[in-house]
Amino acid sequence: MIKAQPLSNIPKSSEPCPCGSNKAYSLCCAPYINGTKPATTAKALMKSRYTAYFIKDEHYLFNTWHPSSRPARLDLAKDQTQWQQLKILNTKRGKVTDKKGWVSFAAFYLDEQGNPGVLKEESMFVREAGCWLYHSGTFID
Repeated sequence: MIKAQPLSNIPKSSEPCPCGSNKAYSLCCAPYINGTKPATTAKALMKSRYTAYFIKDEHYLFNTWHPSSRPARLDLAKDQTQWQQLKILNTKRGKVTDKKGWVSFAAFYLDEQGNPGVLKEESMFVREAGCWLYHSGTFID
């Protein structure tokens, strides 16, 4: 586990969640990120992890990354990426009773020079001890 750091870009409770759900942040990803409740599906974890990248919450990202594949540390403090939008393209399995799930997504961003880009990935998630964890991802076209 890593120590929580001060975060940037945290939406106010009533503001729309960065994951694009059109729900208030407090009713969407905040309970997952704050540790109030675990994500119940792979898709919910994917959306909350996008939001964690948006607000640069290394603690949440690290703790929702499967130990077999996570890096030794994360350093988002120097990352100038500005995440703009998340689009879920497809989901396979990943429900409450599944052991694995896959979520394909497109994450739109601006790089440090302000140039637009898109990251497309199919992420694999595993559920262990009732908790979904990000395992790995494959870039897609």
